[in-house]
Amino acid sequence: MTPEESQNNLNSIRRKTDELLEDLGPEPVEELAQSFVDDAPGTIVELTTFAEQKDVSNLGRTAHSFKAIAQIYGLEATANLAQEIEQACLAENLGEACRLLPLLERSTEASVTELINFLRNEHQIQLRRPQ
Repeated sequence: MTPEESQNNLNSIRRKTDELLEDLGPEPVEELAQSFVDDAPGTIVELTTFAEQKDVSNLGRTAHSFKAIAQIYGLEATANLAQEIEQACLAENLGEACRLLPLLERSTEASVTELINFLRNEHQIQLRRPQ
Protein backbone atom coordinates (compact mmCIF):
# COMPACT_ATOMS: atom_id res chain seq x y z
CA MET A 1 0.00 0.00 0.00
CA THR A 2 1.42 3.38 -0.99
CA PRO A 3 1.64 6.19 1.60
CA GLU A 4 -1.20 7.97 -0.20
CA GLU A 5 -3.38 4.84 -0.11
CA SER A 6 -2.53 4.39 3.55
CA GLN A 7 -3.55 7.98 4.35
CA ASN A 8 -6.78 7.61 2.37
CA ASN A 9 -7.46 4.34 4.19
CA LEU A 10 -6.84 6.01 7.56
CA ASN A 11 -9.17 8.91 6.69
CA SER A 12 -11.86 6.45 5.66
CA ILE A 13 -11.34 4.35 8.80
CA ARG A 14 -11.65 7.52 10.90
CA ARG A 15 -14.88 8.60 9.19
CA LYS A 16 -16.56 5.18 9.34
CA THR A 17 -15.39 4.38 12.86
CA ASP A 18 -16.60 7.72 14.18
CA GLU A 19 -20.01 7.01 12.61
CA LEU A 20 -20.11 3.55 14.19
CA LEU A 21 -19.08 4.89 17.59
CA GLU A 22 -21.75 7.56 17.45
CA ASP A 23 -24.43 5.07 16.39
CA LEU A 24 -23.46 2.08 18.54
CA GLY A 25 -21.03 3.14 21.26
CA PRO A 26 -17.56 1.78 22.04
CA GLU A 27 -18.39 -1.73 23.33
CA PRO A 28 -20.32 -2.93 20.25
CA VAL A 29 -17.72 -1.34 17.96
CA GLU A 30 -14.95 -3.16 19.80
CA GLU A 31 -16.83 -6.46 19.55
CA LEU A 32 -17.61 -6.02 15.84
CA ALA A 33 -14.10 -4.86 14.95
CA GLN A 34 -12.57 -7.77 16.88
CA SER A 35 -14.81 -10.14 14.96
CA PHE A 36 -13.54 -8.69 11.66
CA VAL A 37 -9.91 -8.89 12.80
CA ASP A 38 -10.41 -12.52 13.87
CA ASP A 39 -12.32 -13.58 10.76
CA ALA A 40 -10.34 -11.79 8.01
CA PRO A 41 -7.47 -14.32 7.78
CA GLY A 42 -9.95 -17.20 7.50
CA THR A 43 -11.83 -15.40 4.77
CA ILE A 44 -8.60 -15.01 2.78
CA VAL A 45 -7.97 -18.76 3.17
CA GLU A 46 -11.54 -19.46 2.06
CA LEU A 47 -11.14 -17.26 -1.02
CA THR A 48 -7.87 -19.00 -1.88
CA THR A 49 -9.50 -22.41 -1.49
CA PHE A 50 -12.36 -21.44 -3.81
CA ALA A 51 -9.82 -20.17 -6.36
CA GLU A 52 -7.83 -23.43 -6.16
CA GLN A 53 -11.06 -25.38 -6.64
CA LYS A 54 -11.95 -23.13 -9.61
CA ASP A 55 -15.23 -22.36 -7.82
CA VAL A 56 -15.89 -18.98 -9.41
CA SER A 57 -19.40 -18.74 -7.97
CA ASN A 58 -18.40 -19.10 -4.31
CA LEU A 59 -15.24 -17.06 -4.86
CA GLY A 60 -17.36 -14.19 -6.18
CA ARG A 61 -19.97 -14.48 -3.42
CA THR A 62 -17.35 -14.55 -0.69
CA ALA A 63 -15.51 -11.60 -2.22
CA HIS A 64 -18.80 -9.69 -2.32
CA SER A 65 -19.45 -10.36 1.37
CA PHE A 66 -15.88 -9.46 2.33
CA LYS A 67 -16.17 -6.21 0.36
CA ALA A 68 -19.28 -5.23 2.31
CA ILE A 69 -17.68 -5.99 5.67
CA ALA A 70 -14.50 -4.08 4.78
CA GLN A 71 -16.62 -1.07 3.77
CA ILE A 72 -18.27 -1.01 7.21
CA TYR A 73 -14.89 -0.13 8.74
CA GLY A 74 -13.79 2.17 5.92
CA LEU A 75 -11.14 -0.24 4.63
CA GLU A 76 -11.50 1.11 1.12
CA ALA A 77 -8.35 -0.40 -0.44
CA THR A 78 -9.38 -3.85 0.75
CA ALA A 79 -13.01 -3.33 -0.26
CA ASN A 80 -11.95 -2.18 -3.73
CA LEU A 81 -9.80 -5.26 -4.29
CA ALA A 82 -12.58 -7.54 -3.08
CA GLN A 83 -14.91 -5.81 -5.53
CA GLU A 84 -12.43 -6.33 -8.37
CA ILE A 85 -12.31 -10.04 -7.52
CA GLU A 86 -16.10 -10.16 -7.44
CA GLN A 87 -16.29 -8.45 -10.85
CA ALA A 88 -13.70 -10.84 -12.30
CA CYS A 89 -15.78 -13.76 -11.07
CA LEU A 90 -18.96 -12.30 -12.57
CA ALA A 91 -17.07 -12.13 -15.87
CA GLU A 92 -15.89 -15.72 -15.23
CA ASN A 93 -12.29 -14.52 -15.38
CA LEU A 94 -10.73 -16.84 -12.80
CA GLY A 95 -7.22 -15.86 -13.91
CA GLU A 96 -7.80 -12.21 -13.02
CA ALA A 97 -9.43 -13.13 -9.71
CA CYS A 98 -6.43 -15.34 -8.86
CA ARG A 99 -4.02 -12.56 -9.82
CA LEU A 100 -5.79 -10.21 -7.39
CA LEU A 101 -5.91 -12.60 -4.40
CA PRO A 102 -2.33 -11.96 -3.17
CA LEU A 103 -2.98 -8.21 -3.44
CA LEU A 104 -6.15 -8.63 -1.37
CA GLU A 105 -4.25 -10.64 1.23
CA ARG A 106 -1.56 -7.94 1.61
CA SER A 107 -4.15 -5.17 1.65
CA THR A 108 -6.18 -6.99 4.30
CA GLU A 109 -3.12 -7.44 6.51
CA ALA A 110 -2.25 -3.74 6.18
CA SER A 111 -5.86 -2.65 6.74
CA VAL A 112 -6.25 -4.82 9.84
CA THR A 113 -3.08 -3.28 11.27
CA GLU A 114 -4.33 0.22 10.50
CA LEU A 115 -7.72 -0.52 12.08
CA ILE A 116 -6.12 -1.97 15.22
CA ASN A 117 -3.71 0.96 15.56
CA PHE A 118 -6.39 3.56 14.89
CA LEU A 119 -8.82 2.16 17.45
CA ARG A 120 -6.04 1.83 20.04
CA ASN A 121 -4.53 5.28 19.47
CA GLU A 122 -7.69 7.30 18.85
CA HIS A 123 -10.31 5.54 20.98
CA GLN A 124 -8.36 3.39 23.48
CA ILE A 125 -10.07 0.29 22.08
CA GLN A 126 -7.72 -2.68 22.36
CA LEU A 127 -8.10 -5.35 19.71
CA ARG A 128 -6.19 -8.63 19.75
CA ARG A 129 -4.43 -9.96 16.69
CA PRO A 130 -5.62 -13.43 15.69
CA GLN A 131 -3.41 -16.33 16.78
